[in-house]
Amino acid sequence: MPRKKYTKEDLCRNFLARMGPPNDRGCREWLAAKDADGYGVTHEPGKMRRATHVSLEIHDGNPVLPGTVVRHSCDNPPCVEPTHLKRATTQENVADRVAKGRTARGEKNHLSRLTESQVLEIRQRRASGEKLRAVAKLFGVRLQTVCEIARHRSWKHIP
Repeated sequence: MPRKKYTKEDLCRNFLARMGPPNDRGCREWLAAKDADGYGVTHEPGKMRRATHVSLEIHDGNPVLPGTVVRHSCDNPPCVEPTHLKRATTQENVADRVAKGRTARGEKNHLSRLTESQVLEIRQRRASGEKLRAVAKLFGVRLQTVCEIARHRSWKHIP
């Protein structure tokens, strides 16, 4: 027996059945599968897609084009409420994240090897004339790292 061909109406009905009721912020969260970052994923015949993309497409009928991301006004990854979603470029999405203070920088960045107080000490040591190599060795970082910190090209948020 051949497989049933899904229509757009079937896909829409299945999608809407997996949207939760609005919460106190108006978010309708995805109730089915989520990826590692907490975004909803949906399976259409032959492919897996982000639920936010499908939500926008159902809402306005336009596809989310390659090179475009979907930005949440609510900053809630599982939300698929179309009024909370907007097409954006990656650059616009990153600018939004930075403007809202959600960027992991400094000590909040899981790759950081230094603390803010160490960065201040590095800058103070360089300002007093200590050699780059000596400072780098003392803090266990690369010479280039000390140079970038001293010139305020990294850790820019620290005065």
